Amino acid sequence: MSKQRSLPSRPNLTAVTVYFVMMGLTPLHAECFFLYYQKRNWMLRGREPVRNWKVLAFNWVKSFEKARPLLKKSIRCYR
Repeated sequence: MSKQRSLPSRPNLTAVTVYFVMMGLTPLHAECFFLYYQKRNWMLRGREPVRNWKVLAFNWVKSFEKARPLLKKSIRCYR
């Protein structure tokens, strides 16, 4: 019996927004994250699919907080 790997499900903007708001961020932060990875077809480094978007979002937020503590509330999202 062979196991078939199923592709991870991609989140929608609503799910991402809820997750970001639960982490204390704004819907704009969620939209930026969503658009960034949506544009990249939910791939890491262009060839590996994102397996757990919540882990990716958590790391995104933590790296964002470290890099720009003063800009946490004022983010620019380029569409």
